[in-house]
Amino acid sequence: MFEEGGLSKIVIIYFLSLLFVGVCLLIHEMRNKKKYPHHMRPSNIGWFDFGMLIWSLLTLAFIIQNVWALIPSILPYPWTQVSLGFSIQLATLILIIISAKYYPRLFDFPVNIKQNSGSYASTQGVLSFLIALPIVWVVNLSWIGITKLWKQFGILIDLQQQELVKLFAESRSPLLLVAIIVFGVIIAPITEEFIFRAGIYRFLKSKMNALLALTISAFLFAWVHQNLLAFLPLFLLGLLLARAYEKTGSIITPIIFHSLFNANSLVILFMNPEFYLIT
Repeated sequence: MFEEGGLSKIVIIYFLSLLFVGVCLLIHEMRNKKKYPHHMRPSNIGWFDFGMLIWSLLTLAFIIQNVWALIPSILPYPWTQVSLGFSIQLATLILIIISAKYYPRLFDFPVNIKQNSGSYASTQGVLSFLIALPIVWVVNLSWIGITKLWKQFGILIDLQQQELVKLFAESRSPLLLVAIIVFGVIIAPITEEFIFRAGIYRFLKSKMNALLALTISAFLFAWVHQNLLAFLPLFLLGLLLARAYEKTGSIITPIIFHSLFNANSLVILFMNPEFYLIT
């Protein structure tokens, strides 16, 4: 095992290395000033199909939550929370798979264009993550400062970390950690990108101003996480994920981006929970 001081140095070196690479890539992109075409495949469904999508997702979450409420808990506390979130995400993933085969209009399949290869889309996902890291970090620090200022004006709000983040930080059960990693790094990025980017954003952009569609989808992405402490960084992340989708026209790009972002957060959290609070 690492000593706490050594572990703190390791996580700082790790994070600063990623940050340095991200800043270099960001500067390069800003200097390049290359305008990427909007490759995203437009949505061709109507409001009825979009309503069916939202209704299906809400109904699915409602049913699973109520089923879990009726079943006497036979699991210890951390597992009850993880298994509920895991069940909702897994059920959503199954819904996406079934929709692709039997009712493609629900998510308006296909969600990708054919011009770009999977390797190109994956590479752009990695680059998008690295470029986004310094931007999200600055916004996160600013947001933490703003929330602390609220107390100076008598605004008292209980700001807590996301439940999954707290569980990962507090638990050292190998099996639970594996479950959280699978949940946060594999399943959640797939389901959330299909819902918010391939589903909501793509549909809204076909019906209204692109900037408004981008803002609404990013707001919903941040709001659904139900955590005020992370709201602004998540809102920004939603904007950047949509941009990554636009860049290649492949949902693989924001999925890779999202997966790496979650994985990076879990790595930092595991090595040093206190350092995670400022990253």
